[in-house]
Amino acid sequence: IPLILRTCPHLLHLQIHLIDNHALDQSSIPVLFDHPLRNFYIVQPPMSTFVIDIIALFPSVPNLRGLDFRLCTRSFVDLLQSVAQSFPRLTRFDCHSIEHPNKDRTVDIQHLRDIHPCYSNIQCTLREDCFCLYTSKRV
Repeated sequence: IPLILRTCPHLLHLQIHLIDNHALDQSSIPVLFDHPLRNFYIVQPPMSTFVIDIIALFPSVPNLRGLDFRLCTRSFVDLLQSVAQSFPRLTRFDCHSIEHPNKDRTVDIQHLRDIHPCYSNIQCTLREDCFCLYTSKRV
């Protein structure tokens, strides 16, 4: 992903479909890189529980307005808080995210929705002992 951003300095929309479990190479993420990317869509293989540190990429793409995450995270709440802090001009957020392992069995959905106006459609679709699935509906 960092290589794509570096080689395409005018890219406005990036859609990534991961086909395997690979860590994001944080050493290749450019420092103080103010990329004009506006929309970022990332899809992880269904039911994959490999966690990608996507938050490490946020400082490189501060101009994002739209995000769509289909991935696994250790803490969905932490991911939402980081997105809200990193992207003040965010106007669209969609997700189909698995929290694995299920860190907190008593997440208040209204609390998640109150973090940012773009989170108003987030739902806890499925909760099991080892994971929780969060989704959003497109309006």
